[in-house]
Amino acid sequence: MPKLFAPEGVNSFSHAGHEFTVAEDGTVEVAEHVVEHLIPHGFVSGEAPPAPSEKITIGRDDMIAVLEALGVAANPAMRADKLVAALLAAVKKKPAKAATGATGAAGDGAGK
Repeated sequence: MPKLFAPEGVNSFSHAGHEFTVAEDGTVEVAEHVVEHLIPHGFVSGEAPPAPSEKITIGRDDMIAVLEALGVAANPAMRADKLVAALLAAVKKKPAKAATGATGAAGDGAGK
């Protein structure tokens, strides 16, 4: 049976009326035909666990300040998901700046 790595925070789940428990190492063994149903939900196949996600926490006031700095109207009454969506939309619209000094050794003038 294939072994999958469960998404972070998942310790059990059910599929088609069957209960599954995720092992301490974050894996679960399922029948081959179940794999295709779990992959879209964040389960990953492979020999090693996926790299941990980089979650960050930002306060509502800071999020609103960033949005306003980007020229997006926001207010404290907005739900968190709406604030995040507004930030993602604002970042997509903003032209990306080229990285400076990203290549070459320090002081050699490369990457400028």
